[in-house]
Amino acid sequence: MTDFNPTLLTGPLLLGHIFNSFLYGIELMQFSRYWTAFPDDKPWTRRLVYSVILLDTLQTGFTIHNAWRILGSGWGNQDIVLHPEWSWGSVPLFTGLVSLLVQGFYAYRISMLIQSRLTKWIIALILLISAAQCASGIFSGIYYAFGAFTGSGHTVAAVTTIWLGGTALCDLIITTAIVSFLMIKIAGFKPTDNVVSKVIKMTVETGALTTSFATADLILFLLFPATNLHLIFCIPLAKLTHREAKVPFRLASVKRRSDILNPQEPV
Repeated sequence: MTDFNPTLLTGPLLLGHIFNSFLYGIELMQFSRYWTAFPDDKPWTRRLVYSVILLDTLQTGFTIHNAWRILGSGWGNQDIVLHPEWSWGSVPLFTGLVSLLVQGFYAYRISMLIQSRLTKWIIALILLISAAQCASGIFSGIYYAFGAFTGSGHTVAAVTTIWLGGTALCDLIITTAIVSFLMIKIAGFKPTDNVVSKVIKMTVETGALTTSFATADLILFLLFPATNLHLIFCIPLAKLTHREAKVPFRLASVKRRSDILNPQEPV
């Protein structure tokens, strides 16, 4: 038997857990601001936010359990590193669920914001890809909860590719649709609306960051399957997806402003 070198297995895992916990703290701060900034929000919207927070809290707790098992009590044990307990499956499982909720919320906001013949096709594409990545994430979570940590077969590799690739593609479509609409709306108006500009910047920043993390995760997963380098980007992915949820709330303000600027003009 060859010597067991855990560096590229446990090192990325440690970094991923650090980033995940850091982003969870930011998420709690954002939730506190939402609580005070939107006290009269629709009940279903508030339940959506609560659901996302609950899922991310559970994911954080399970990943901490996984980190303690591998980096604490089981440190140096090859079998524990390569075959973690059920808690590891929470990463793809909850990331897929959170992505579905947030991307579905985006689809709803886009349907209310953009009045175009293409809107229904954009919404259908977003929901189809989001549902596919969610299903793939759930499958990957179940597999990793009961299967091997590394050296997975072709089936789970394909499913994980759909999960990560679908997440990146869906975020890219959403970002492109929203930014394109907002750029069209402010075209021809010399004084650029400050709120619109902030939403464009926020959409590009959050969308690009989430897409970049999902893409980097996918590339490292495919190129270095014998290591855990992809976990640096994989573990905190759900927290980045939650950060995108801030943008749809700003879109409501943009919708009111765009109606004032062009009340009858379809996109």
